[in-house]
Amino acid sequence: MILYKKAVFAVIIAAIVVIAIFAIQIITPYMGSSTTPLERGNIAITFTKEEVRRVSFGVVERFAAERVESMSIQADGRALYSMQQGINTMQKEFRVPGERLRGIQSFISDTGLLDTMFNLRDEVEGSDTFTRYTVTAYVDGSSRSIRWAEVVRTDEFAPSDVPPLLIRLRCMLMQVMSEPAGEEFEMARCLQGVS
Repeated sequence: MILYKKAVFAVIIAAIVVIAIFAIQIITPYMGSSTTPLERGNIAITFTKEEVRRVSFGVVERFAAERVESMSIQADGRALYSMQQGINTMQKEFRVPGERLRGIQSFISDTGLLDTMFNLRDEVEGSDTFTRYTVTAYVDGSSRSIRWAEVVRTDEFAPSDVPPLLIRLRCMLMQVMSEPAGEEFEMARCLQGVS
């Protein structure tokens, strides 16, 4: 009887030790560091803007991109802009100024933007035209992406259903993208309605 109680006690102690070891392995990476994975290395960014239109082939409906603009920014500031509209394509290499690049990288890492779970759609129901954005950040061999769609608004003062953090990031990246595209860009107009 005493031997049986000792065996049960030993099994209970062993189970507690195993649970404690697993708990320590899970908790240890989060202790002693207030940094997110995005702060541990240099951030490379890919930003894509697609102007999308609903296309109907009788019974079947699809979405087709009328114009696609893409920008890849390396962690050191080297960047490649490309634009495709129909059969016309354009590519241009350029360099993002260090201060602006650090501002975008710190905005992504400091806000924890890519760690946040958003309930976003990559198409807009009830609209034949919309703009779809994709932001991908590459850090130390891993990547995280956010994809969302916005209605092409006729009233620029109307509220957006997109979180303000994404609108700010979109505006920061579109400002960089406007330079090689040769387009005028107004940050205040882009941020219209964002508090």
